[in-house]
Amino acid sequence: MHGRRTGSTSCSRKLQRTKSDVYDQLISKPGRKFNPQIIGRSETFFDTKEGCLSLNGTRKTRRYHSIEVLYMNRNFRQKMRTLEGFTAQIVQHEIDHTKGILI
Repeated sequence: MHGRRTGSTSCSRKLQRTKSDVYDQLISKPGRKFNPQIIGRSETFFDTKEGCLSLNGTRKTRRYHSIEVLYMNRNFRQKMRTLEGFTAQIVQHEIDHTKGILI
């Protein structure tokens, strides 16, 4: 990729739907997260409006306060992280993109 990345995360869809990757600059160890899956979530959620570079304006959506994410790191080792707050919100948004969901 050329140029400087200015957003908090980005995601790319692969030709094979089973593979995706999320590049995250917010998690304490930034880098690519391959095949991320939300495997747990808090019982509490909030309704919000989010913007997206793929769409104009904002859309209503529901996000969970915390999530557990299972993924493979760049060495293809399985990892799990619990994310909370804004980081959880952004990662939920990006994982939605890997599933073809636009808010």
